[in-house]
Amino acid sequence: MRINLGCGSDRRQGYVNVDTFAPGSDVRSDLIDLGLQSGTVVLLVPDFSWVLQNGMSLPESQKWGWAIDAIFDNQDHEGEYHRIGFTQTRMRRLLEEAGFGGIKVDTVFSHGMSSIRDVASTVESRYRLSLLRRATNKIVMAKYRLRGALKSRLSGAA
Repeated sequence: MRINLGCGSDRRQGYVNVDTFAPGSDVRSDLIDLGLQSGTVVLLVPDFSWVLQNGMSLPESQKWGWAIDAIFDNQDHEGEYHRIGFTQTRMRRLLEEAGFGGIKVDTVFSHGMSSIRDVASTVESRYRLSLLRRATNKIVMAKYRLRGALKSRLSGAA
């Protein structure tokens, strides 16, 4: 099963699209409520260093679009904002602290900017995704290959 967490308006075919605020999502939920306990995650977040370097070099009239949204998010709803920016090193450390292993980090061009892509898997089922949420606050896109009971929990929403 593939889940697109924090999908916003970026609904993806073949995924269960989950967002706290987006009215078009398949499931309206906060990350903490999903109760995921094991699986593989693919994270895609703005590359904060790239956004700062490239966004601030734009002409003044263009600085207030994607560059500012990548830093602060669009803030259309309560809680819809970024608390922190990410570099490859920081993402790797946060995933390790949250109990993930097999971590692979690279950069890809997505959503009109350089983005950090992380692939990691849970090491022990006692690590819950809520730990990762505390570290990241808003995850732009994630895919899960789930094991166990969660499949049946979300299959009705697909």
